[in-house]
Amino acid sequence: MNTTNSTASPSSKMILPQEATANLMWQIFPPILLVFGTVGNVLSIVVLTKKTMRKSSVSIYLTCLAVADLLALYSGLLRQWIIYSFKVDIRELHPVICKVNTWLLYVSLDLSAWILVSVTVERAISVWLPHRVKVICTKNVLAVNILVLVIILMSVNGHFLFGIGRVVHEGEVYPCSNQSPDYAKFLDYIFPWIDMCLFCLGPFAFHLVGNTLIITRLMAGVRTITQMNVATTEQTTERRRQVSSMTTMLLSLNLVYLVCTLPISIYLIYTTYWEKDTSPKADAQRRLLFACANLPMYLNNSMNFVTYTLSGRRFRSELVSLFRRKRSRSGSIVTHSTSTSSVYRSRHQGSGHTTTGTNM
Repeated sequence: MNTTNSTASPSSKMILPQEATANLMWQIFPPILLVFGTVGNVLSIVVLTKKTMRKSSVSIYLTCLAVADLLALYSGLLRQWIIYSFKVDIRELHPVICKVNTWLLYVSLDLSAWILVSVTVERAISVWLPHRVKVICTKNVLAVNILVLVIILMSVNGHFLFGIGRVVHEGEVYPCSNQSPDYAKFLDYIFPWIDMCLFCLGPFAFHLVGNTLIITRLMAGVRTITQMNVATTEQTTERRRQVSSMTTMLLSLNLVYLVCTLPISIYLIYTTYWEKDTSPKADAQRRLLFACANLPMYLNNSMNFVTYTLSGRRFRSELVSLFRRKRSRSGSIVTHSTSTSSVYRSRHQGSGHTTTGTNM
């Protein structure tokens, strides 16, 4: 996320090496992430909404997550690519687009983070209270949880709908900028801290605590089985292997999430509080830092499909069956077409500038 005014299209003056590198990064990586993220998230929605999958509350959460990730990619990453490739900022086309695009991007990114938290909480409940999980984690509770998350996140980020827009200052027109000095101070000195807690540190803390509880419970289960001698040595070894594998996966997901989301939060605070140099060299360095900090955030929105595929055996099974079914149908069509063609032949023979305001 970004609330700075420094993500502009490249200057028409001399471009320093750092700025040229940043420009190149924004031109090359977004199309790759957009294609990969779009295909992955759409496939996730298709698989997770199948009859065999949508009965699970986790599948519903992950479907909402895929939608939120798509919104984040197309409201944020696509905009940056257009800026650096075509020198056009969609937020400058109309004040309403300026407000809605910024608001939608922050809401979708925050929603993606907190849906993952909801999944972690449900996993922890299923491990610690397996006999009550169907009572606690019902579809009604899920619907209420999603609704509450959406309302809270829309409200917390609602200031963008009123604080930014078209501004005329000293004869200069700024299509998408802060509409008052007080709001500019809020965005520079207060909101970055709120954003860091809401988008990065808060979700990470929930993930860490929830996954620690899951791992602790699973390890306790292995010890109990070993002490009671209710399993063979091979079964005990297999259970320990599974626990070790899940522990590695959960801790890796925590680390990946932190690595992908923390840099941009630190960048926003750093540039506001400690980086005051306005020289061309410093500005070029900030552009490069912004690209290096912001792209991993969008990588996180593009990689959830890989996470499902690698860690979800049931998801992999449904994905494989989906492609097998399509291949089977394609083969049937080809066979039918060949048969029809043969009949036809026998009968015949027989008779596809800079941007101001908030950026992310």
